[in-house]
Amino acid sequence: MRYVSPVADRLLVLAIFIADGAAFCFLYLVAMLLFAKQRRLALLDAALGFGPTLFRVRVLGTVVRVKLFPLGSYVAPYPPTYPGVDTTGAEQALGARVEAGELRGYDELGPPERIVYTSLTTVVALAIAVVALGPLEGPRLALADLGTVVRGIVGPFSTASAALSAALARLHTQGVASTAARYTAVMLACQVFTVQNLQFLSRDRTSENAKRATKIAALFFVLTIPVALMWLLACVVWVFR
Repeated sequence: MRYVSPVADRLLVLAIFIADGAAFCFLYLVAMLLFAKQRRLALLDAALGFGPTLFRVRVLGTVVRVKLFPLGSYVAPYPPTYPGVDTTGAEQALGARVEAGELRGYDELGPPERIVYTSLTTVVALAIAVVALGPLEGPRLALADLGTVVRGIVGPFSTASAALSAALARLHTQGVASTAARYTAVMLACQVFTVQNLQFLSRDRTSENAKRATKIAALFFVLTIPVALMWLLACVVWVFR
């Protein structure tokens, strides 16, 4: 089953992947906001995507900045790891609500709550993969995809081309819905790169040890950027080859 043209078909494969990623990021953000609301956790910031902010919308009582590129989402709990200059007074106002007992700071969460906060990304990805692919097939395919990601660090171009060609074949034989469902395992496999969330296991994120963990997590994230850029270039080459 061919849709329009070879290039259009390949662009459709990438569009399905981006839509899957955006949906996952939105569901993860909602899960985090639900957790914050249920535990009365004070939030400094919440955003969906990266890049310039397009608009702001209130979700579950929290103002969320919606950005240009929908892949990625985050929430920042109070107090900040690195206190900056509070030019708007919003941080001070939030601190006052925490002091009054209306809200809770992250340092007031117990170990079980911090574990839930840290693992929500993986839990949401696992739930989506299990619903879309089944309780056995979702984790199995995610494990296989993790191997693909690891191989892609060494050979991004050949690995990306093979993975995308397999997705294109699925699109032609089984359609859009099946291709989108298969991509949920990829989302689960990519959660290995959320190890920087482990910094949130510490109660006092302003301590020296916590700050060192934050720097290590930031370094890990920076190291993944060249790999991501090579995969992006490989995708462009694959589309227009």
